[in-house]
Amino acid sequence: MVVLNYENAESHRLVESCYRTSKTLVNPILEWDDEYLWWYIRHQGIEINPQYNNGCPGGCNRIGCIGCPMGGKNRYKEFAQYPKYKEAYIRAFDKMLKYREECGNKDVIGWKNAQGVFDWWMEDSNMDGQFSMDFDGPDLTGFKEKGN
Repeated sequence: MVVLNYENAESHRLVESCYRTSKTLVNPILEWDDEYLWWYIRHQGIEINPQYNNGCPGGCNRIGCIGCPMGGKNRYKEFAQYPKYKEAYIRAFDKMLKYREECGNKDVIGWKNAQGVFDWWMEDSNMDGQFSMDFDGPDLTGFKEKGN
């Protein structure tokens, strides 16, 4: 059985064990609601990421990497606000495709060019033959074993 510790999982506890690192994790503010969290930040004079005050894309209830899959559809707003990051992703995808070709890897449906990879990345959907992992196990839709 595989147990995964997801950063934003509803099942987190104040004290828990990390199966991957064999360490004890303490989540001291896990049960704080947003109102108390922001009160504490103001009361303690804690410096926050300035994007919370600058109208970050999507109304920000989290700050993360631009283009992070955890950002969901907010990524479209992030890339509109920071187009150089979109260009960097596409350049990285282009390098990946060239490297895959050099290694003799077969083409991936929908990945004809770097823009195609970027479009797939943004849509949060699986392509035929791609595995998807969730709390209910793998989504094997479209997967065929060899010989079938």
